[in-house]
Amino acid sequence: MGKKKWKYLSYEGRPSLGSSPVSSVVIAVAGTAEGVGCSHTAIMLAQQLARTRHTVALYEANGSRDFERIECVHREVEYRSLDMNQFHIRGVDYIKCSAHLQMGELVSRGYDYIILDIGNFSGSAYFDYFRDAHISIVVGSGSVWNQPDIIAFYDQQADQDISQWTLCIPLATKHIVKNIQRLVPIEQIYALPSIPDPFAEQENMEEVVRALVPIEHRNAPSNWLRRWIGKS
Repeated sequence: MGKKKWKYLSYEGRPSLGSSPVSSVVIAVAGTAEGVGCSHTAIMLAQQLARTRHTVALYEANGSRDFERIECVHREVEYRSLDMNQFHIRGVDYIKCSAHLQMGELVSRGYDYIILDIGNFSGSAYFDYFRDAHISIVVGSGSVWNQPDIIAFYDQQADQDISQWTLCIPLATKHIVKNIQRLVPIEQIYALPSIPDPFAEQENMEEVVRALVPIEHRNAPSNWLRRWIGKS
């Protein structure tokens, strides 16, 4: 199996920000079905990474136009299509699917982290980006009637190297995790704790992000400062 296009590892076997020609770390989040919490998880990751003084872009790589609703709620206006391709919330640039950006253009902007909200993987035009990302996160429902969606997802990826992918199950118990591990040979599975508001800072946020994004953080706030004062 060939190496991923953007994959580069530090001596500890983790993605490294220090010596790659690609400055941005690409994190892709895909759901095994609709409504499993893919966007919720992507937003939580984006907001927490922004709190660690990194520049973050969250791209709506799914065509859902949910970011339109998020922007309207954020601006406290009646829901309608706003004539902007992106907006900013608490340190994160939210880029709508209407921007039709290619990965090269996103990377050229120099973000520390680019998070792709792939949404439901089935039929997604962006799923190749998920396979090529530095960090690939799968979100699935642990309920008994939805576990077949997880099995189907991994069956369809039988020819892929999934060893570095992390499966996240919101609110999963140890019993649910063990049952899924019996059904699908997954090396990395994580039970997401309750995160009612992905925009809000919570005590367990840092622990969650460290489990999903085990990356060497660099102490280079210059990009952050330029963006903060509107110079870039």
